[in-house]
Amino acid sequence: MVQFVRQHTSIHNNVLQSVEVPRYLPTPSRHCPADILFEILALLPPLENPRSIDTSNWCALVARLPDTNLNYLESIDLTSALEVEQAEMIAKLLSDQPPFLPRCRTLKRLVMDTLGPDMFHWAVLEKMQRDKGRQRESNMCRNLFWRDGYYDDLVSLRSIRLFNAEPLVLEVLRDIAFAFRDTLEELTVEDFETFETPELTDMETTSQVVYGKDWDLPCLRTLSLKVHCFQLCFDLDALQRFRALESLCLRDSVMTYNHHDIWSWSPVHLPLLKKLKLSGSPALRFNLASLHHSPRLEELTLGLSVFDQTRHSFDCYIPSPEDLEREDSDDHELLGTPGTVSHGYQSTGRRPRWTWDWYLSELSNLHLDAVFAYKFDFQWLQHLPNLQHIRLNIASGNYFHVQFISLKDLLKRKEEQQDKDENHTVSDRYISLPKLESIDLGGYWNFLDKVVETLCLVVSPNLRRVNLGYNDGGCTLQEWIALSRKMPCIERLDLNTNTLLTCDRIKELGLTPQDIWDDPKQKRIVYKIGGTCYDLLDP
Repeated sequence: MVQFVRQHTSIHNNVLQSVEVPRYLPTPSRHCPADILFEILALLPPLENPRSIDTSNWCALVARLPDTNLNYLESIDLTSALEVEQAEMIAKLLSDQPPFLPRCRTLKRLVMDTLGPDMFHWAVLEKMQRDKGRQRESNMCRNLFWRDGYYDDLVSLRSIRLFNAEPLVLEVLRDIAFAFRDTLEELTVEDFETFETPELTDMETTSQVVYGKDWDLPCLRTLSLKVHCFQLCFDLDALQRFRALESLCLRDSVMTYNHHDIWSWSPVHLPLLKKLKLSGSPALRFNLASLHHSPRLEELTLGLSVFDQTRHSFDCYIPSPEDLEREDSDDHELLGTPGTVSHGYQSTGRRPRWTWDWYLSELSNLHLDAVFAYKFDFQWLQHLPNLQHIRLNIASGNYFHVQFISLKDLLKRKEEQQDKDENHTVSDRYISLPKLESIDLGGYWNFLDKVVETLCLVVSPNLRRVNLGYNDGGCTLQEWIALSRKMPCIERLDLNTNTLLTCDRIKELGLTPQDIWDDPKQKRIVYKIGGTCYDLLDP
């Protein structure tokens, strides 16, 4: 094949422009080795003034990288993974050549794996020379990194997403924050995934790498840092300098903890924040009083969970009931001398209380797990008038936790002392969530009185999807089916039960196994019972 392409290109110059190799072949023997592919690509003409690079033309670019004009390149998006053999060949080819990013003078978006700790060192040198006006002294740097001379205009990257970063990418992040201070709008970094789950330990006795220190990114709208093999400690003072921040995601793999080791954040003021996702130690250290200062929040996720490969579900860590009791009692006591430490962390003093009185008029998606879901106060829902989706997961893999929900939990707070007042109608007494479309509860819940009926018909009458976890004291299957007929918008009910449904029982309930060939546009209710989906027969 290589010989054919070589002869073809020598006879018919620039006629053959590209080559495609099917990613999935019926037999391994027909697989094209990476070295053969790149040898063929090296015989083809280089890409002509490419404006965007993705996995479909990334190999072709690397094969003729020195000869390709990159002045018009605006986007590199390598989200989709390459074959392992091709990725290894690309890494080898890139390591043998000068850095190519300095040649991408119009680059705005970069999504790829990291290229080492010096990936953006060239951009730092450029900006230092530009800021200090030392163009006359740039000859040494010019000879090291490029041959086309000094560039007057800096590369103005707006979006950077790096994957498979080394565990300590502090140098790369510092270079990014310095070099693209005036243009960067999105920064996402995720390190190598690992199965290790570090424990939360006292910050005073553990050396910590603090991210965000000295960062000043006034244009940053999205920040996402995800690490797997160590605790993520972020400089909260830096968050105050991100005046345009709209989305914040901080995550590590911390699962177990002792509440005495938690050093809480000081309250953070992020008035433009719309999306907040914290998992692991960032969630444990988050000061919920910060929610008072984020009135535009639309999506909130707090928890510490890990995906269980054997059970195909997310399990979270919740302390034992005894430890939770001690934690609640400690919340009322002073833990040492009040004070703060650097980077915005509150080291001692009174622990922040969960007041559940934060008014978030724009919040539409709420996802809590672990202790955040276990301590959830349902009466907080009255402060979330635009809530559309809620998920609470207390499926703990270490202890058996059950939550009890009564009608009192669905009452408006101001009505607690007036619940016997005959002047109030039913709808006035209970929380009203007319925009709520789905409720998804994980773990074991015990519903008392007529909570299920009140929740589905009075509190949130426009529900489309309902999953109330493994519940006791709620509704039987027959009662659920009768209740669903009164719910005007319901589309799916997940009924978690270990009861084996016989053919006679299915017929008695008026159900029929769902046909995958049914018209999806046809209005019907789907009942998922014990992993099997059923339709309700027409009455």
